[in-house]
Amino acid sequence: MYWSDSWNPDAPHFVADLVSKARAQFPQRHASAIEQVVRDTIAQLSSAEIKSMLAKPASHAAVFNERKFVRMFDNGGVQEGIIDRVELIAATSPIQSQQSGLSNPSGLSSQSGKSGTSGQFNQSTKWHSARIIDFKTDSFNAATQTLEQWKQQRAQHHAAQLRDYAQVIAKEHGIPVENCSMHLVLLSANATVQVL
Repeated sequence: MYWSDSWNPDAPHFVADLVSKARAQFPQRHASAIEQVVRDTIAQLSSAEIKSMLAKPASHAAVFNERKFVRMFDNGGVQEGIIDRVELIAATSPIQSQQSGLSNPSGLSSQSGKSGTSGQFNQSTKWHSARIIDFKTDSFNAATQTLEQWKQQRAQHHAAQLRDYAQVIAKEHGIPVENCSMHLVLLSANATVQVL
């Protein structure tokens, strides 16, 4: 799934196609268990708040799911990771290209993950901003705090991780770090929160 405003879970074969892809990735798991996970995930991603977060943010945007990166530090340190979802927004209408990949003018290495990207843009594309989205399965307990309190607590808890991701994406694509917004999708509560 790339943009939530262009997918239809009620379409024929939608669930079956996702189950088939998941079974190819996890052949040791039972088909019925995979189908249940797929159906649960579709239900979560179909909630109004999450679906709105995953909609295309601008007419000229690219999305990368499971974006791998390697970050090199001056002191010799290395940071590796996978960013769940990166949405890049172009400053102007980009020229579509058959070339794969994006400009990479720094000491960073990246590649799109298994889910790929919504489209390829040439290396001269100028990105204006980015949305960094991380999916979390943290449990919400309504007996101990309000949903808003919990969302803010989760945002604070995961802020350092998301700020690292913002630094990676900003440097890699020449985007001012202040133009990188950071968001959590909190699946257990069908909620989202922006990390400040």
